[in-house]
Amino acid sequence: MNKIITLTISDSDSEIVRENAKLAMIGGVSRIRKKEDRRKSLGEDQLVGQISTYAGSIFLTDSPDGYFKAREKANKNPHLGDGGVDIIGLPNVDIKGSMMRYSKDPSKYRLLVRQKERHKDWIYVLAMVPKERPYKCHLVGWAYDSDLPEEPYNGPIKSLHGAFLKESSELRSMSDLKEKIKL
Repeated sequence: MNKIITLTISDSDSEIVRENAKLAMIGGVSRIRKKEDRRKSLGEDQLVGQISTYAGSIFLTDSPDGYFKAREKANKNPHLGDGGVDIIGLPNVDIKGSMMRYSKDPSKYRLLVRQKERHKDWIYVLAMVPKERPYKCHLVGWAYDSDLPEEPYNGPIKSLHGAFLKESSELRSMSDLKEKIKL
């Protein structure tokens, strides 16, 4: 099992992350939820995304700067968003953040990538956010686009149909990704 990286966000940066989540609600979309469900949970979903991306920037680059720069760009153009770049400086890294709803163990979750979100040679990071405060994020692991299964999920959970899934136990180590980025 890969070592899961857990980061806690400082109170001062939590304020900025919350503000960015509010601003992201203007153009926010979900690839998982249906339209009606999306409206009900838009604020929470955006906050989870912001926490995840902030944590990804801190761990992978040792700084929140790439996150802050990406949010500055997205906040200026809320209907265009970040253009698919979560962290400036890491153009092919997509942080996939999700709320921990069913288990407090981050290793019990899966990476999901929708067909529309897939790009050749991209890297997808599974980031899980617990409901409790202070804000935390568990960076579980990552996968190349080529690591994803050839066929999308078609199992019993209907809301996941069409997504390409990877079990957390099959993900690559976050420490390996950090080393790869440094090269």
